Amino acid sequence: MNFHISLPAPLDLPCIFQVSIHRSVLPSPGSTGGYTSLSFHQDGLHLRISKKTLEPNILHAIKLGGYNGIVTDEDSYNSMPKDAIPTQTSVVVFGTYDPNAPKNVFFVQNDNAAIGRFGGQYLFGLGRFRSFGFVPTEVKHGWSQIRAEAFAKELGRRKIAVHVFDHADKSSSLKAYLVGLQKPAAVMAACDTTALEVIETCKRTKLAIPGQISILGVDNDELLCEFGNPTISSVLPRHDTVGEMAVTALAKMFRNPRTSKPRVTICDKQTVVERESTAPLSPATHLITSALDFIRQNATKAITTDDVVRHLGVSRSLAALRFREYQGETIREVILRTRLEEVKKRLATTQLSVTKVARVCGFTDIPHLQVVFKKHFGVPMGKWRREFSSQDQG
Repeated sequence: MNFHISLPAPLDLPCIFQVSIHRSVLPSPGSTGGYTSLSFHQDGLHLRISKKTLEPNILHAIKLGGYNGIVTDEDSYNSMPKDAIPTQTSVVVFGTYDPNAPKNVFFVQNDNAAIGRFGGQYLFGLGRFRSFGFVPTEVKHGWSQIRAEAFAKELGRRKIAVHVFDHADKSSSLKAYLVGLQKPAAVMAACDTTALEVIETCKRTKLAIPGQISILGVDNDELLCEFGNPTISSVLPRHDTVGEMAVTALAKMFRNPRTSKPRVTICDKQTVVERESTAPLSPATHLITSALDFIRQNATKAITTDDVVRHLGVSRSLAALRFREYQGETIREVILRTRLEEVKKRLATTQLSVTKVARVCGFTDIPHLQVVFKKHFGVPMGKWRREFSSQDQG
């Protein structure tokens, strides 16, 4: 029995080497660096593992070589001309599904919706975040979008909004997106490669991990996860189970080569390998969280920096230091920003006069509030209310 295994991306190799087609035949992960193609023979089984994409000349060689099966990945399958696939050869594709595929193609993939849901459940279970985000792959992949949608839906069930980064929005950047998340934040990345990109952006932006942002990847690619700084927590899909399912799929296709339509098998098993990027928050982060909660609850009572410090039970200098480190703002600036947001909210949701709104929100100097409001939001309070009202009616 002859198989051609085509996995052009080197980072895919550890996954396929866990396939239990014949464990004694397969090399160990990492033992194939620098190869173009490798062949193994044992007990009548012929495996060919190649970095080459399945271009027409390769498919022709596979046909001439008498291979019974091809095992490949999403990228290689998407790039191959479908009319060049040998009709007598069964094909198993990892990571995607094509309803218009030839009849001899079988698809095996992890349950990407389950991965997204699982990531949402895991991060929510850590129980300490003010915002949640998801960063998809820069190149659009169906599995990335499915994971993002399931992640958002899972947290949506808990009345939590998820901020999904949009690579196509040229007016924003990953740096601006991460800075804009309320801290502490939890971010799930579509895969470990994307998680590493998020971590590197956080480091360049001086965002503490996991103090300000906790990050969760997918795939548990040990080369990326263990050598990241900090190391990356990652959802571990059962790639070994997917491999076993691929072999089962090939066997079924050999027994029933006249299958009437493409079929897809989904593996829904996963776990999380925890590392530093989602480690428990430090006491300093808990201090900031406690302070922010106190400010949100009491901002309209005209509280001061001293009130916050007394609530925390620490020295004024330590509280100021931690706010600079984790918030990039002073305690006074956070109080003012919180009060201004409350002013904006009441202008939008009540019929109170500007003067009454100011007093309800703890401001006694109305002219000063007018100046500060315009400085922060770009328009006077009355104009902002009129524009909001017209937008709401429209």
